[in-house]
Amino acid sequence: KNSEKTKMLRQVSHELRTALNVVAGFSESMQKELFGSVENQRYKEYVDDILASSRQLQEMISRFADITSKGAAIEVGKVGARHKVGIESVLQHLSDRLEEGGISVQVNLDSTFSELAVEQDRLEQMLLSLVLYIVRHLPPNDRLSVNDMDVEGYVVTSFSSKQLVLSRTELQIALEEPVGGSYSWLFNAGDGIGADLFVVGQWARAMGGSLEISSSEKEGSCFSLKLPKLPALTGLK
Repeated sequence: KNSEKTKMLRQVSHELRTALNVVAGFSESMQKELFGSVENQRYKEYVDDILASSRQLQEMISRFADITSKGAAIEVGKVGARHKVGIESVLQHLSDRLEEGGISVQVNLDSTFSELAVEQDRLEQMLLSLVLYIVRHLPPNDRLSVNDMDVEGYVVTSFSSKQLVLSRTELQIALEEPVGGSYSWLFNAGDGIGADLFVVGQWARAMGGSLEISSSEKEGSCFSLKLPKLPALTGLK
């Protein structure tokens, strides 16, 4: 069944890419006015929006297709990602945004030397998408706590805030909808992350892990990313 789903996703991705290539190609020709001028200024703006949107959709489809590729899971014997390095890199990348919001960060990592069964770039992309989503929703002058724990071959990294409370609708959009209104990366493309929480969750599951979110008035919100640790390589070629 999984192979059939993978085949279907690849076929659908191919069909969508083909159609979007046509849209992007025609709109780019209109934008450059290759066959005559576009006199109406509003039409020019529409063409720019169509071209930008088609390219963003192409990128999103590539991300989804990547979930089914070998790149979503680590190959045997391949060096994994350094857990602490990934978190430090992402927090450094978002330092200006955190400072602007008056957000303090408390980091307590026990799995300092753990290596995860994920490529380093993929890990940092997932963490960036996750932390950026959280930071966007944190109240001003809030505190973000980052903790982790080893759980039977996995590392669970949690990002929590006592003040952030998400509604049931927000949780559903975050976890179940690949394109969810103002929560979609399409509406925040300037951040260059190319993936929202839905895709992060899909990546995590493809790697044998998970993304879970809990939120309540009493406890605040907690985002838990569970990823497998790199297995021992003894005896592997």
